[in-house]
Amino acid sequence: MHGSPSTNAFSDNVALSRVSLSPGMEAETETEAVAPRRFLVNSAQDIHDILSNSDIKKVKALLRSQHWPVNHDVRRVLWLEISRRFLIESTNIYEETVLELYGQDDESAELTLPHFVDPAHQVNYFLNQEGVNTVMRILGVVSELHPDITYCPSLYAISSVLLHYMKECDVFCCITALMKHRHLTQTKKAHLASNLVFRDLAKKFAKSCYSFLQHNCKQMDHVFDNWMWWIFNHLPFSYVVKVMDCFLFEGPKILYRAALTILILFHKHQGKLGNSGNLTNAVSHFCENMPLSEEKFMKMAFSIRSFSRNEIKRLQLKNELELNSRDRVSAMTISASHENLSLKMSHSFNGTAIALQPCKSDLLSHKEVPTYGLQ
Repeated sequence: MHGSPSTNAFSDNVALSRVSLSPGMEAETETEAVAPRRFLVNSAQDIHDILSNSDIKKVKALLRSQHWPVNHDVRRVLWLEISRRFLIESTNIYEETVLELYGQDDESAELTLPHFVDPAHQVNYFLNQEGVNTVMRILGVVSELHPDITYCPSLYAISSVLLHYMKECDVFCCITALMKHRHLTQTKKAHLASNLVFRDLAKKFAKSCYSFLQHNCKQMDHVFDNWMWWIFNHLPFSYVVKVMDCFLFEGPKILYRAALTILILFHKHQGKLGNSGNLTNAVSHFCENMPLSEEKFMKMAFSIRSFSRNEIKRLQLKNELELNSRDRVSAMTISASHENLSLKMSHSFNGTAIALQPCKSDLLSHKEVPTYGLQ
């Protein structure tokens, strides 16, 4: 599913695995000399100095252009430095809540997944059992301190990736900041709306692919519903790490850019791949065998023009309102159906019949007096 990291990426929670190259890159033997790549930023101090710069455009350009390997030394501090600019929670709060929930010996504590996690999308990214337990502990604290979060299926995968390069308490602070700044959806309605946002973006920025899906897919919405999992479930690990570099700084538009790039590339290579019948599985398989390098993939993602954060916010709001409207109409239809059923039941009578005597009236003639069908 994911190309394995070339080293234990600084975390004690990562299971060591064999070295593998990203798909699309030429293989090299162990004896071949590899020329070291040059980067504009090579040290923790460089990262600190640049990210402390108030010039957001400069920082954005740097993060977009630099493609550090997953085991580059800069990554020891990169994500922590990026997240410092919007951190809101204290590490003390995390440690106190862990103690309250799991006690001193948290290793023996029973860990359960919070209700906002989708069990179908528990992507561990090579974490060993200790790492998996740490993720569950982090999410348990998030659930305890933020009960308003009712559905956030991507949070498990994002926490797992972060744990490769950050301490447990820093991962917690980072993901709570992402939630605070609405970089991640937090309800089922918002999540469903984000799928519709991607559909709208695909219709605008990937027109030929959108048309292809319309003509070749009976359940096109089901394909779009998986857009986030193309990234977090199926892209190789090195691609996910690069996407995260920019996502942490720029927000959800990076995820949409990455997913649109996947869709465009899939359509471009569809002729070579052949029509597999099940396009949902075909896109997933394509992600796992991405033909472009990480650098070319991201370059293509950023080549999509007229793509703004404001447009995404507008589409998100529009689709949430449409979903709310549909729910109201559905609720009104169900309510009306229940009322009609109650009315019909109130007009029926299954009890013992009572014989009623015809009544006399000084105001009504004999014909006008109701007889209730007793004549």
